[in-house]
Amino acid sequence: MSWTSESFKALRYRLGWSAAQMGSRFGLSVDQVLGIEKGLRKIPQDARLQLDYLYCQLEQQGQVVQENPRDEFRMDKDSISQLKREPSA
Repeated sequence: MSWTSESFKALRYRLGWSAAQMGSRFGLSVDQVLGIEKGLRKIPQDARLQLDYLYCQLEQQGQVVQENPRDEFRMDKDSISQLKREPSA
């Protein structure tokens, strides 16, 4: 996979990890994680290899990482039923 700041953040949201948890698992500081997500830092090569491995594991389990982390987060937290608008009386 070609890792971008968006896909990096999408993976973190998908896994439900905090920036600290993501950093801990990939040998990065919280500042590095947030910098990557904002596009201010590049993902280190060793972290890319670990990300590729994790992504393959998720793919094998049938899980997909969406490119838009905000949409995915909203769907996970609010569920589809809450996204539907109720008719006003």
